[in-house]
Amino acid sequence: MPPGDLFRPAIADLVPYEPGKPVEEVQRELGLERVVKLASNEGQFGPFPAAIEARDQARADLEVRAAEEAKITPEQRIAFAMSQVLGQKANTPEDFNYSGGRMRKPKPVLDLGA
Repeated sequence: MPPGDLFRPAIADLVPYEPGKPVEEVQRELGLERVVKLASNEGQFGPFPAAIEARDQARADLEVRAAEEAKITPEQRIAFAMSQVLGQKANTPEDFNYSGGRMRKPKPVLDLGA
């Protein structure tokens, strides 16, 4: 039975991995004394400047987000998550807070039918 009958096309059409030549073979074929073999995800010029910039921006964005989230109480996160589950509009977790074991809404965003 052909593989196409057993597997979906995306799997059946995969080409098996063929490893690169060993360093010694390349040295013999090309007559070189010194050969440096790079992994498939390495390059001789390092990462693209745009990739470095994107990484740095993502790191900065995460740091800002972490700093903002540090200001939100666990209770506010729970209330925000509840609003999302209930399909009610909430702008940010800061829209909610708890007081004395009871949820208060500084802004009329979540209606729990109280």
